[in-house]
Amino acid sequence: MDLLNIFIYIVIFSILFYVFSKLYNARKIETVQVTENMVGYINNQEFNNITSNSNLPSLNTLTSIEKKYAQLPLKEYCIKASYNSATTGKSINKNMIKYVLSRGCRFIDFEVFYSNINDNYKAVVAESSDPDFKVFDTDNHIDLEDCFTTIITNGFSNTSPNKTDPLFVHLRIKTKDTNCYAAVAKAVDSILKPKLFEGQVTKETKLSETMGKIILVIDKTIHRDYKEYAKCKASDVNCYDLANYLNLESGSQDFNLLGLMQIENQPPNYIQIKDDNISTNVVSTKVVLPLSKSNNNPNIQKLILTYGAQIIAYRYNVIDENLIDSEIFFNDSRGGIAPLAAALVYFRNVQREQKGL
Repeated sequence: MDLLNIFIYIVIFSILFYVFSKLYNARKIETVQVTENMVGYINNQEFNNITSNSNLPSLNTLTSIEKKYAQLPLKEYCIKASYNSATTGKSINKNMIKYVLSRGCRFIDFEVFYSNINDNYKAVVAESSDPDFKVFDTDNHIDLEDCFTTIITNGFSNTSPNKTDPLFVHLRIKTKDTNCYAAVAKAVDSILKPKLFEGQVTKETKLSETMGKIILVIDKTIHRDYKEYAKCKASDVNCYDLANYLNLESGSQDFNLLGLMQIENQPPNYIQIKDDNISTNVVSTKVVLPLSKSNNNPNIQKLILTYGAQIIAYRYNVIDENLIDSEIFFNDSRGGIAPLAAALVYFRNVQREQKGL
């Protein structure tokens, strides 16, 4: 084979390689675009299946707590709570927030991440079990601002049967990017601030003082030194410091945050009703979250009677017997907030009936 033929073969090979490379890259770009589009996909069928489920009882009697029953400290109340409140299963849907509010929940919970969307970092809501906070378990995410807008629009309107009750917004901020805290604070300032409670809330704060207000709760167990990272630099005049907006920290001594396995591995803590018949000897508020990788909701009777838990969060996309028991209790209590003493009496009676006494 002479040099001319070799040269011709090289030219032909180079042309073919160029053509195939172009086709491959074009296919790769198309695949990436499809994947990115799927990230924003919302499965409305999941939401429709939840809202059309007839197993949950109706809410005809649910209303805001009366002022005369709101004079006790916050630690003396059980509060109806939703876990990952925007999750319908594999999707994140802001309509789910509206739905749990319509069910009377006054403690709503979200996982917050900091994601790069079209070269723009945003605080978003999704669900993830990834310890590095990089991979979502849900097929999509939505902007935290959209969640906040849904909360402020529906939390104190006729959408919520108990609209004058306080509304606890619990954020579990899962990121290693400290810029997220300022983004969260900015969203709070622009959307939630008109309804935000001013000042710190403690276990001794009277419920009556918080009526009609949003209580912003930040989970401190993920990054216990988050306040240091959230501080604004003196030179950054456009920065928002999250510490200026939060009212309460979960995972603290007064406001315990416990996974279901954590609390069930503790020794029993039987709460007693005092002689005034309206208060108890409870020391702190316990917030209980369901197991992250389980489809079972917590047992409200067990957690109140055995451990004195007050805020037990439920997956409203998992309609099981435990969720139904919680719904029945709050319906019978005629609200989304019930005195702990009343809850103890209620479930002790249920327990006696179950034993045939």
